Amino acid sequence: YLDFNGYFYREVFGSATRNFAGSDYFENQRQLFHIDYSKYLPLKFSPLETDILRSYRFLKVVMAITNIYFTKEGPMTITKRLKYVQKMINSEEVKKALSVSFESLSAESSRFEKALLSAVQRRSVGSLFLLTKYSQFRNRAQK
Repeated sequence: YLDFNGYFYREVFGSATRNFAGSDYFENQRQLFHIDYSKYLPLKFSPLETDILRSYRFLKVVMAITNIYFTKEGPMTITKRLKYVQKMINSEEVKKALSVSFESLSAESSRFEKALLSAVQRRSVGSLFLLTKYSQFRNRAQK
């Protein structure tokens, strides 16, 4: 019933997540966001709790996908990447997810994740780009 295999992609050079030109990871997540799991599974959560959990997961994935699109590897130009992330953070699904679970996700996030989440909420592609580059710089400096 799902067009999703559930595999968790690791971020390593040459991994499937680096091949973002061939796969639309955000579109896959949008499809999953719209699935009503209560039709398939007996859930012990209220519809509101289900929406909060679904939105929480969706926003975490959006932040991860942003990082993938702002790496320097890959065939897409930086302009295309910026436009794609702009389209992604302006989507109706992201707006809905923010309205449902921004507070709960923000309360449980690190300072860096809060900054990313705030940039998504403000629809600031420039801030997301700079935060991602900062993260990449910090990760390289720690090696």
